[in-house]
Amino acid sequence: MRTFRALRQALLLAAVFLSAPAWAAQRVELKDVDQDGFKETRETYENGALATVELDKNKDGKFDKKFYFEKGMKVRSEADTDFNGVVESWVTYDSAGKMALLAKDSNADGKPDKFQKMLKGPQLLLKEYDMNFDGRIDHRKIVEWTMIRYSPGTPKTPGYRNVMREEDSDYDGKIDLYREKGNKDPKKKIGEPMDPKHAEKDPDKPKPAAAGGGGGASTKDRLDRLIDTMNERYGLEDIEGYAVDATDVEKAAAKKAKAPKTAKP
Repeated sequence: MRTFRALRQALLLAAVFLSAPAWAAQRVELKDVDQDGFKETRETYENGALATVELDKNKDGKFDKKFYFEKGMKVRSEADTDFNGVVESWVTYDSAGKMALLAKDSNADGKPDKFQKMLKGPQLLLKEYDMNFDGRIDHRKIVEWTMIRYSPGTPKTPGYRNVMREEDSDYDGKIDLYREKGNKDPKKKIGEPMDPKHAEKDPDKPKPAAAGGGGGASTKDRLDRLIDTMNERYGLEDIEGYAVDATDVEKAAAKKAKAPKTAKP
């Protein structure tokens, strides 16, 4: 009788546990998305909403890429791109689910040392590097996607071109190489402190209005001002998303001003 009563209590406890909200809140589904007979995708749902998606890209039975979702939108991901069991790539996404920041670990120490931030989608990129793996940025550049003529008489081809570049090649924390498109005196930057922090993802927050003065500028504030200057100087949104030289913009404006006005029919 006692044995039957103990068994009954155990069954009741099991039923309560299995029906508990904590258990029912999570659901896992395995899927064969490419329909090859191997279930390479695992979806996890929390309270009915998609929380994570894991992929086994090389189909070795181990998941090597994981996406995280919030309110139905992809917010970040991590990946083991060489299938050695260690994550070496991290991506954060903006409110539209597009890549905003990419970080990579190139020396397998578990820490990112290469960063790429989308400033104007793929048209304008901020690239930052920790070349000696000490956790400090020592190489930084902004590149624009534009039409480039590599030599006289040849047609222009699309590609990335530097608009700003700064380096701390001897790792002493100071800028020892600086180039900026349109800057006729870049040597003024030589010897200034090199900002050691990489840019953070902040695509959804509107940029603050320019302050009237006072206080030191943060890394993001300084980069935002530089980005705004580059946008204004090269008109990245003026000509079908392609950047153009300031001289081209000035020539076009002058030509338009001098053109005789014709009466509308």
